[in-house]
Amino acid sequence: GGFVIATIVLSIFSVGFVALARHITAAGAFYTFVSRAWSKVPGLAAGVMPMVTYMTMEAGLVGIFSAFADQAFTTQFGLDLPWEIYAVVGLVAIAALSHFDISVAAKVLGVVLVCEIGMLTLTAVAGLAHHPDGMSFTSLSPLTALNT
Repeated sequence: GGFVIATIVLSIFSVGFVALARHITAAGAFYTFVSRAWSKVPGLAAGVMPMVTYMTMEAGLVGIFSAFADQAFTTQFGLDLPWEIYAVVGLVAIAALSHFDISVAAKVLGVVLVCEIGMLTLTAVAGLAHHPDGMSFTSLSPLTALNT
Protein backbone atom coordinates (compact mmCIF):
# COMPACT_ATOMS: atom_id res chain seq x y z
CA GLY A 1 0.00 0.00 0.00
CA GLY A 2 2.88 2.33 0.79
CA PHE A 3 4.31 1.79 -2.67
CA VAL A 4 0.97 2.68 -4.24
CA ILE A 5 0.78 5.91 -2.22
CA ALA A 6 4.41 6.78 -3.04
CA THR A 7 3.76 6.12 -6.73
CA ILE A 8 0.78 8.48 -6.71
CA VAL A 9 2.72 11.24 -4.93
CA LEU A 10 5.75 10.88 -7.23
CA SER A 11 3.49 10.85 -10.30
CA ILE A 12 1.91 14.15 -9.23
CA PHE A 13 5.38 15.58 -8.51
CA SER A 14 6.71 14.45 -11.90
CA VAL A 15 3.82 16.11 -13.75
CA GLY A 16 4.58 19.41 -12.02
CA PHE A 17 8.32 19.01 -12.54
CA VAL A 18 7.93 18.37 -16.27
CA ALA A 19 5.53 21.30 -16.60
CA LEU A 20 8.10 23.59 -14.95
CA ALA A 21 10.94 22.19 -17.03
CA ARG A 22 9.11 23.19 -20.22
CA HIS A 23 9.11 26.85 -19.17
CA ILE A 24 12.43 27.09 -17.32
CA THR A 25 15.19 25.52 -19.38
CA ALA A 26 18.23 26.61 -17.34
CA ALA A 27 20.33 24.02 -15.55
CA GLY A 28 20.01 23.58 -11.82
CA ALA A 29 16.54 22.06 -11.44
CA PHE A 30 15.35 22.82 -7.88
CA TYR A 31 17.59 25.87 -7.45
CA THR A 32 16.42 27.37 -10.74
CA PHE A 33 12.74 26.65 -10.17
CA VAL A 34 12.65 28.02 -6.63
CA SER A 35 14.88 31.01 -7.46
CA ARG A 36 12.62 32.05 -10.30
CA ALA A 37 9.48 31.59 -8.18
CA TRP A 38 10.66 33.25 -4.94
CA SER A 39 14.25 34.45 -4.78
CA LYS A 40 17.84 33.27 -4.68
CA VAL A 41 17.93 32.64 -0.91
CA PRO A 42 15.20 29.97 -0.85
CA GLY A 43 16.57 28.75 -4.19
CA LEU A 44 19.96 28.16 -2.59
CA ALA A 45 18.31 26.17 0.20
CA ALA A 46 16.39 24.16 -2.41
CA GLY A 47 19.66 23.45 -4.21
CA VAL A 48 21.66 22.54 -1.10
CA MET A 49 19.03 20.20 0.38
CA PRO A 50 19.16 17.63 -2.44
CA MET A 51 22.97 17.80 -2.43
CA VAL A 52 23.11 17.02 1.30
CA THR A 53 20.49 14.31 0.82
CA TYR A 54 22.46 12.70 -2.01
CA MET A 55 25.70 12.81 -0.03
CA THR A 56 24.00 11.22 2.99
CA MET A 57 22.41 8.59 0.77
CA GLU A 58 25.79 7.85 -0.82
CA ALA A 59 27.35 7.29 2.61
CA GLY A 60 24.54 4.88 3.47
CA LEU A 61 24.92 3.07 0.14
CA VAL A 62 28.66 2.64 0.65
CA GLY A 63 27.96 1.24 4.12
CA ILE A 64 25.31 -1.21 2.95
CA PHE A 65 27.45 -2.22 -0.04
CA SER A 66 30.35 -2.92 2.32
CA ALA A 67 28.22 -4.99 4.68
CA PHE A 68 26.70 -7.09 1.90
CA ALA A 69 30.02 -7.50 0.08
CA ASP A 70 31.66 -8.63 3.31
CA GLN A 71 28.88 -11.13 3.94
CA ALA A 72 28.95 -12.43 0.36
CA PHE A 73 32.72 -12.86 0.18
CA THR A 74 32.85 -14.46 3.62
CA THR A 75 30.10 -17.02 2.92
CA GLN A 76 30.96 -17.73 -0.73
CA PHE A 77 34.76 -17.66 -0.69
CA GLY A 78 35.70 -17.80 3.01
CA LEU A 79 37.49 -14.46 2.55
CA ASP A 80 37.09 -12.50 5.78
CA LEU A 81 38.35 -8.97 5.13
CA PRO A 82 37.46 -5.81 7.06
CA TRP A 83 34.42 -3.99 5.69
CA GLU A 84 36.56 -0.90 5.10
CA ILE A 85 38.34 -2.72 2.24
CA TYR A 86 35.04 -3.20 0.42
CA ALA A 87 34.09 0.43 1.09
CA VAL A 88 37.34 1.67 -0.44
CA VAL A 89 36.90 -0.60 -3.48
CA GLY A 90 33.36 0.72 -3.95
CA LEU A 91 34.47 4.35 -3.59
CA VAL A 92 37.33 3.84 -6.06
CA ALA A 93 34.90 2.31 -8.57
CA ILE A 94 32.51 5.23 -8.12
CA ALA A 95 35.35 7.75 -8.47
CA ALA A 96 36.67 6.05 -11.61
CA LEU A 97 33.23 5.96 -13.23
CA SER A 98 32.65 9.60 -12.25
CA HIS A 99 36.02 10.74 -13.60
CA PHE A 100 35.73 9.38 -17.11
CA ASP A 101 33.18 10.09 -19.80
CA ILE A 102 29.55 9.76 -18.72
CA SER A 103 28.95 7.21 -21.48
CA VAL A 104 31.23 4.72 -19.68
CA ALA A 105 29.24 5.06 -16.45
CA ALA A 106 26.00 4.82 -18.43
CA LYS A 107 27.12 1.58 -20.09
CA VAL A 108 28.16 0.05 -16.77
CA LEU A 109 24.90 1.18 -15.20
CA GLY A 110 22.98 -0.30 -18.13
CA VAL A 111 24.63 -3.70 -17.70
CA VAL A 112 24.05 -3.65 -13.93
CA LEU A 113 20.43 -2.61 -14.43
CA VAL A 114 19.78 -5.46 -16.87
CA CYS A 115 21.35 -7.89 -14.37
CA GLU A 116 19.20 -6.43 -11.57
CA ILE A 117 16.01 -6.80 -13.60
CA GLY A 118 17.00 -10.37 -14.45
CA MET A 119 17.63 -11.23 -10.80
CA LEU A 120 14.34 -9.64 -9.72
CA THR A 121 12.49 -11.54 -12.43
CA LEU A 122 14.08 -14.82 -11.33
CA THR A 123 13.23 -14.06 -7.71
CA ALA A 124 9.60 -13.27 -8.59
CA VAL A 125 9.22 -16.41 -10.71
CA ALA A 126 10.79 -18.55 -7.97
CA GLY A 127 8.51 -16.97 -5.38
CA LEU A 128 5.43 -17.65 -7.47
CA ALA A 129 6.58 -21.21 -8.19
CA HIS A 130 6.95 -21.94 -4.48
CA HIS A 131 3.49 -20.56 -3.70
CA PRO A 132 1.12 -22.36 -6.07
CA ASP A 133 -1.92 -20.95 -4.28
CA GLY A 134 -1.20 -17.58 -5.84
CA MET A 135 -0.46 -14.19 -4.47
CA SER A 136 -2.29 -12.35 -1.74
CA PHE A 137 -3.44 -8.85 -2.63
CA THR A 138 -4.47 -7.88 0.91
CA SER A 139 -1.53 -5.49 1.23
CA LEU A 140 -3.03 -3.43 -1.61
CA SER A 141 -6.38 -3.08 0.14
CA PRO A 142 -7.05 0.52 1.22
CA LEU A 143 -8.20 -0.80 4.61
CA THR A 144 -4.87 -2.55 5.34
CA ALA A 145 -2.48 -0.33 3.35
CA LEU A 146 -1.51 1.94 6.23
CA ASN A 147 -1.73 -0.53 9.14
CA THR A 148 1.57 -1.03 10.88
